[in-house]
Amino acid sequence: MFFGKQNVYNVGGVNKVNILNLAKIIAKILKVKITLPKKNKNIGSPNHPSLTVDTNAYYKEFKKIKLTPFKYGIKKTIEWNKKYE
Repeated sequence: MFFGKQNVYNVGGVNKVNILNLAKIIAKILKVKITLPKKNKNIGSPNHPSLTVDTNAYYKEFKKIKLTPFKYGIKKTIEWNKKYE
């Protein structure tokens, strides 16, 4: 990507996860509890329960790549962020 035609590329993969499950994955890695808000009709959107990242620009230019397992990528991202706290 350092030699790509675009300035910015979305980073994504084939996994889909909703916000609650992402929070659970992060909490497990950090060994912390999560606290959920009380149910509120105004939180979230029932018509769009999950979002995806459009990675087409990347795949058009670079074709296929080796993907990193989702949970491993989250763990490495947390480790990287801890270095720069």
